[in-house]
Amino acid sequence: MRLRKRSALPVLVLLLTVAVPIGLAAVSPFDTPDRPHSENMELLGASLRAGAVTGPPPAGPGDVPWDTRNTDLAFWGKSVIQGRYDGFRVIDVRSPRHPKELAFFTCVSPQGDVGIYGNLVFRAVDSPQVTNGCAAASQSGNPTGADCAPASSPCTGFEGIQIFDISHLNDIRLVKSVPLDCGTHTFTVVPDPSANRVLIYNSVSSAGAQANPGKYGNRCPGSPFNREDIVEVPLDDPSSSSVIGSFSLGHMPAPDGRLI
Repeated sequence: MRLRKRSALPVLVLLLTVAVPIGLAAVSPFDTPDRPHSENMELLGASLRAGAVTGPPPAGPGDVPWDTRNTDLAFWGKSVIQGRYDGFRVIDVRSPRHPKELAFFTCVSPQGDVGIYGNLVFRAVDSPQVTNGCAAASQSGNPTGADCAPASSPCTGFEGIQIFDISHLNDIRLVKSVPLDCGTHTFTVVPDPSANRVLIYNSVSSAGAQANPGKYGNRCPGSPFNREDIVEVPLDDPSSSSVIGSFSLGHMPAPDGRLI
C-alpha cells in the first residue's frame, strides 16, 4: 500500500503542473477588465457584429449609433437570437468559445427586444413607425397625408409585435406585424401546445396620447400604462396572429406620485 501511495504522488504533481498552464491558456481574449462580470462567471467567447464598438460602454443610448445598439437575447437549443435596434442576429453557440453568426436580418426600429419559439422570432416595436414593414434606415414617425387614409392626418404610425419565419436563414421573412395600442417593449412568450399556438403577453410601452389611429388601427390613449395585451400566434398560420384580449394591472405610482 505504501508503494502505491508513493508512486501516485509524482502523477498528481504532474497533473497539477499540466492543468495550470492549460487553464491559463483557455482564458478568452474577450475576458478583459472593460467587460466586468461577477466572479462566479467566466466569459468563454464573443460574437461581434461587424461595425460594433469595442472597449468601455458608450455614455448612453442617445450617443450610440443604430448599428451598435443591442437589446435582448432569446435562446432556442444551440441558437441565440440577439435583438438589436436595427434588426436581429441568429448565432450558433454549439461551440461556446467560438460562437458564429448564421444570419443578420435588417429591420431598423426600436426597441428590438426578441423572443423565439421554434422557427418563429418575435420582435418588439415600441414607438410609432411610418410603415409596419422592415427597412434599412430609420422610419420612426407618424404617417401623414394620403398614407393615413382613411383616417385623418396626421395619424398614428405602427407599433406592436413583428413575427418572423427563420426556417430558411438565407430567406428570413416578416410574416405578420401585429399592431398594439401603445406598442410593445417587454413581452413573454408562453407556449400552448395543446392548442397548437403560442400566446404572447405584452407590456405596453409609449410616451403619451397619440393622434387618430391610422391604417394599422393602433392608437395609444396615454397614461395610465397599466395594461397587458394577449397576442395569439397560431403555429399552423402565424400570418393570422391577432390580439385576443387584454387586462389591467391596476394603477402603479410613479416617483412623482402620479398613477401610471
